[in-house]
Amino acid sequence: MWRAARAVSLATIAIILQGVQTAQASVFHNNCTGYAMESSDRGYEKYQDRLPRSEINGVSFPRTGRIQYRGTPGWVDQFTVTSVLRAIGGDPTPTIGSRLFSVAQAVLVHPERLTAGSPILIERETLGLPTPFSPDEKALINHGILSRTQSLLACQASYSERDADIYAKDLAIKALRNLESNLGGAVTKYLFAYNTPEFAAYGDGAWDHIYSTAYPSIANGYGSKVLVFANVANKTLDLNYWNFRENQGLWSAHDADRSEFVTAIEIAPEAVIGMWKTDEAGRDKIDRDKTMRPRALSFALMRLDSDGVHYGVILDARAAAGCVMQVRSHFEGCHDRISHAWTARNIYQVSQIEFGPPIPDGKPLPVIAVVRACPAKDASCAIPNAMFAAMPRATIGLTSEERREISDASFRIDGRLFVQRLRETRSPQSSTDEEHK
Repeated sequence: MWRAARAVSLATIAIILQGVQTAQASVFHNNCTGYAMESSDRGYEKYQDRLPRSEINGVSFPRTGRIQYRGTPGWVDQFTVTSVLRAIGGDPTPTIGSRLFSVAQAVLVHPERLTAGSPILIERETLGLPTPFSPDEKALINHGILSRTQSLLACQASYSERDADIYAKDLAIKALRNLESNLGGAVTKYLFAYNTPEFAAYGDGAWDHIYSTAYPSIANGYGSKVLVFANVANKTLDLNYWNFRENQGLWSAHDADRSEFVTAIEIAPEAVIGMWKTDEAGRDKIDRDKTMRPRALSFALMRLDSDGVHYGVILDARAAAGCVMQVRSHFEGCHDRISHAWTARNIYQVSQIEFGPPIPDGKPLPVIAVVRACPAKDASCAIPNAMFAAMPRATIGLTSEERREISDASFRIDGRLFVQRLRETRSPQSSTDEEHK
């Protein structure tokens, strides 16, 4: 971490990362004749809207204002530095979605995934496994959207990869509407009701669901990569409170359910706050840690809003033991108050699931770089130096993987990314040399 007592100067290096052919800003148009888009993208909001508001043990329920955390294994690409930067940069295209969203998007871009010659089927045949359908085709059949997907593929020449993201979201919404229509009044049991056969049969592994938690420790336990997002437009359902009200006073079913929330189909780009990566020590072969202990972080990318502009702040998070949060105009490490030593755990007690929001550690984290998405034709777009005047500078730079992901995000955003690295150097002369490289 930078300290004023050291005889150093700060080199500020501005880099423009722009794709060879950056996509032009455009409004989505459904150009596929015969394919009708859903009139509404509402998911689980209506179920949360029906819940009465209550104050229990001094906490207001449902907890719609709480920041959400979703942990995934490092090899799962549900969200990446690229997709998070796109969201922070203002790209409205849905890119962080449910399992069904991801399957639909992949098929729309790579239709060979449905054919007999697909790599997936060839691999299954090599292993001697049955291959009546490709896994993706089976998923689309099970959710009642195969024919609609095929109608879109028939006009593949008329849509871009970005359009495919929008169509994938619409297909996933259609699947949810199918489920609601088929199950009628029983649908919430299948979607949300802990400790029921219906939930065990569907909701616990639902392809529509994106589970999250209000506690970083639990999210860190699910994988070494954590997405941070807000409950914009009430899209994220407080699953604990729904069960308390609708399922015989039950707050949770097992430890990982404490402060559990669920979102349908996608995390809206405007809801994305950031992401971080933790250490990988002590994880099992699927990248999980069931102890849900505080974990050291390595890297964080967080959104900072200033004067109506969204910036992506890349942080050296090695001093954070558990999480990262914004405190005024800087970021600090933080920790939550989850206890792992219950003596008389009771799933009917709110005290077992509600411990309050994370607590900041009081030490600003050093900044590696700041990123801003700029309009392609705005040559004056930059990052105000005053933004980092009080920010501690990191002594480490971006890894090659992080550079690649930032470059990929630049190609996909309508315009360009302006990346300003903050680096500590040993002398004014070395600072000048850096700036002109």
